[in-house]
Amino acid sequence: MNASGHLSSIIKEKAESLGFASVGFLPVHPLDEREHLGKYFEAGWHADMEWLRKGLEHRLDPSLLFKNARSLVSLAINYFNEEWKPAAPGIHGRMSRYVYGRDYHAVIQSKLKELSLFMEMEGAALAFCYVDDSPILEKKWATLAGIGWRGKNSVVLNSVYGSWLFLAEIITDLELSYTEKEIESRCGECTLCIDLCPTGAIEVPHMVNASKCIAYQTIENDGIVPEEIREDMGNWIYGCDICQEACPENHRAKVTEEPLFLPNEKVLNLTLADILRLDENSFQEVFEGSAIRRGGRKKLQRNACLAAGNLLRNEASAANELLKPLQALVEDEDPILKSHASWALARPF
Repeated sequence: MNASGHLSSIIKEKAESLGFASVGFLPVHPLDEREHLGKYFEAGWHADMEWLRKGLEHRLDPSLLFKNARSLVSLAINYFNEEWKPAAPGIHGRMSRYVYGRDYHAVIQSKLKELSLFMEMEGAALAFCYVDDSPILEKKWATLAGIGWRGKNSVVLNSVYGSWLFLAEIITDLELSYTEKEIESRCGECTLCIDLCPTGAIEVPHMVNASKCIAYQTIENDGIVPEEIREDMGNWIYGCDICQEACPENHRAKVTEEPLFLPNEKVLNLTLADILRLDENSFQEVFEGSAIRRGGRKKLQRNACLAAGNLLRNEASAANELLKPLQALVEDEDPILKSHASWALARPF
C-alpha cells in the first residue's frame, strides 16, 4: 500500500471509531451540476432560500474556497431510531426523528474536530469541517464517494442504513487514495416517495419543490405558511419523514449506535397544548441541546397552530385540549402567530 493509501486507511479507521457509518475520499474538483441547479432555480423550487443561489461558483468548485485544497473526505452517520411513542397522555404533533435527539450539528462537529486533529497529526496543514453549514453540495459529493445514491426524494440512500444519514465533509490539503465510484440508483420503477407526499412536493424525480415541502415550511420558512398546503401538513410540527418512511430501503435500516441521537423523553412527551403554552424560558429549558432551538419558539408554535387546526377538524375530542391555548395565541402580539392561531380556530369542527 502506498503512502496515500495508508493515510486514507487510517483516516477511515479513525472515522469509523468515532461512529461514522460510511467514509469516502475524493479529489477536489469542479462538479458538473450547473444544468441541474439551473433547472431548480429557474423553476423557483428553492422558494426564498436565496442563499442557495449565492456563491454558486464556490458550491460547484470547493477549490475556490481553499487555494491548497486537494481532497474531500465525505462522511455519513446513522441517526435512525425506532419510532418511540410518547408516554404522556394527550394530543401530540409529529416531528422528524432526528429532532427528538441532540442537535446533530453539535454532535457531529465534535466528531469532525477530533478527526481533523487526527489528520493534522498525520501532516494536514488544513482540515476544514462542515456539517450542513457550508457552500458544499454534500449530496453530490456523497454519491460520488460511493456512500449512496440519490433517491427520487433527493436524499442520499445507502443499502445498509437507508436514508437515515447525516452527511458531513472535511476538506484538506492531504493527498489521499480516492474512492470515486458513483453508485447507480437502485430506486428502479418505485415512486412511493413521490406518490405518498401529501403536498406533492416531489414534482419530478430527484427534485423537491421547497415551497410545497412540509420540512421546508416548518423549519426554513420564517413567515406565513401558504394556506393551500396547510391541510395537507397534518400534524407535522417540525420537519417531515413521510417520503423516508415510504421508502422500501428504509424498512431494514439499522438503529443508530449514537446514544445522543436517541429521543429525549422530555421532548417526546410534549403535547400540542404544552407547545402552544410555552413561554420563552420554558422553551429554552425544554429544548436545551435540541436543533429546534435554532428555529425559535414562535416558529414551533406557529406550526403547532396549524397542526391543532387540522386536528380540531378531524378529532372532536381535540377541542378540550386545544381551544384555550389557541385562543390565548390569538391575542399574541406577534402577527404571524396570531394569524395562524386564528386560522386554526376558524376551521369547521
